Amino acid sequence: MSEQDDATPIRHSEDGEPMTKAERIFVRLSILQTILAVAGIFTGVVALYAALSEADAVRKQQAAAVLPVIVVARSQTISEDEGFFEWNAFNWGIGPGRVQALRMLHNGEPVRDWDHLLERIGLPETNYEHSQITGRTYTASNEPDMVFRTRNRELAVAMLEASRNTEMDLCYCSVFETCWMMPRSFTDAPPRVEICPDYGDDAFIQ
Repeated sequence: MSEQDDATPIRHSEDGEPMTKAERIFVRLSILQTILAVAGIFTGVVALYAALSEADAVRKQQAAAVLPVIVVARSQTISEDEGFFEWNAFNWGIGPGRVQALRMLHNGEPVRDWDHLLERIGLPETNYEHSQITGRTYTASNEPDMVFRTRNRELAVAMLEASRNTEMDLCYCSVFETCWMMPRSFTDAPPRVEICPDYGDDAFIQ
């Protein structure tokens, strides 16, 4: 039996010549380095994904910790002799919210302010109280903040009737500039929006 009968098969280089021992060691080291590099890239990708997932979870926790829920609700007391009607803004969330945009529609048509709405219902000279909505920041207190109020029975009756045909498109944002639209129903979740709409000339300006 010759010396090469029980030896490891000899590898050949690209030009067909048998590889030297040094060349075989170099090839093995190159393969090992490639494996280690691939393993390092995989480990880095996994670590980056874990870091991004953790950062996203922290961001969502922070956003949830300051989530505002701003709504506008009416209340009224009307008897034969007296009348009371008001709209109040509430923040039922757990963080402050700033109202960025508001549009009020009566019978599907935009109204510019409370005087415009009173003209629509035929009582333009009636006394009432009101406060600003757009641009205000409401804290998470669950306390009502009056935006419209009247103690005139005739106006209270008219506003109660008008409120059944009045809609408010109100957009507000948290301290992280995450924005929502006020839901149509108190049982619905506020719809998320990327940015509050610009209502232009249809905006309600109080």
